[in-house]
Amino acid sequence: MEALLWQEAEESLLKAKSFAERALPNTSKTAEINFYLGDYYRAVHQYVKSIEYFESSLKFAENFALDSVGNIFHQLGCSYFEMRRSDEALSNYNKAIKWYEKMGDEYNMGGTYHQMGMVYEAQNLWEEALANYSNAIEWEIKTGNETELGETYHQIGITYAAQLRWVEALANFNKAIEKKENLGNEYSLGGTYLQIAMLYEKQCRWEKALLNYNKAIKWNIKTGNEYAMGRTYHQIGMFYEEQKRWKEALTYYNNAINWKVKTGNEYELGDTYHHVGMVYQKQRRWEEALTNFNKAIEWHEKTGNEYHLDDTYHQVGMVYIGKGQPEKAIRHLKKAIENLQRFNHSDLEITKKSLCRVQPNTTKTGKRKTKRQN
Repeated sequence: MEALLWQEAEESLLKAKSFAERALPNTSKTAEINFYLGDYYRAVHQYVKSIEYFESSLKFAENFALDSVGNIFHQLGCSYFEMRRSDEALSNYNKAIKWYEKMGDEYNMGGTYHQMGMVYEAQNLWEEALANYSNAIEWEIKTGNETELGETYHQIGITYAAQLRWVEALANFNKAIEKKENLGNEYSLGGTYLQIAMLYEKQCRWEKALLNYNKAIKWNIKTGNEYAMGRTYHQIGMFYEEQKRWKEALTYYNNAINWKVKTGNEYELGDTYHHVGMVYQKQRRWEEALTNFNKAIEWHEKTGNEYHLDDTYHQVGMVYIGKGQPEKAIRHLKKAIENLQRFNHSDLEITKKSLCRVQPNTTKTGKRKTKRQN
């Protein structure tokens, strides 16, 4: 149902664009429609298309709708960030900040500093991330934007959790919950309970982790946040995978796939198929592993999720090592290295070491740390 509504939205926007180009060419209305199309394609994770429409909108907006230019730069930054193109993301966020200052638009400053914090967080640059989150909080308090405050505390919690600073992480997650509950912002509560569950899982506090995973599901169901269901089931699958409870892991991963298909979240389908492949790989069920890794590669390529391709190619290489097929292993490990070098990825040395270990009679498999969704 949700996927059908997205399709209808796309059709309506494309009709409006066609009409505007005929009746109102080169006007602020053209900029507005292109912006909405960019926003639509970003929402459905088609980031290449979203960038195309945001840039088209920008050309008109700079001439006709100056007050919207900052927002367009912000959205361009978001699209580049989702593609893990950090330099372009930061460049557009900084341009957004300059436009906000020029137009006296203080209200949106916090949101852009928040996003800059996320870019640095994704690169494990914790100090820079926290500095930008602090800027975001300052502007959100100054402008009374309390709704965004909850989201910023949420991200600060994630940043501390990534550094294994559990006390600070939990304190900020609880601040996020308090803000969201006080403002009636229940829709994203499930996401914060999901992060708390992941925090406890990293500490091997299984009961508390499962309790908070169930809270996340409860809030997602209560608020109708179907889109988040796929991510939550994915994480619970990882929870059981870590405990080597393969049957439960596969059940939750399959639930995640069903929800992602239902809600049109194709961009993250590859990640879940990757983890299904990992479950089979750990059981030495090579053919099932390869089937799911190949599905992951197919979805990564289809949706432009190139950042995660390297991990899947690496694991395919490990499967072929396990099967005693070193030539195929080498081919896939080289593909992983090629992709890692494009993104200057921290896993590059791990994959190079795996490649160096491949010999004609190799029978051992290598394992890499699995990725998590935030």
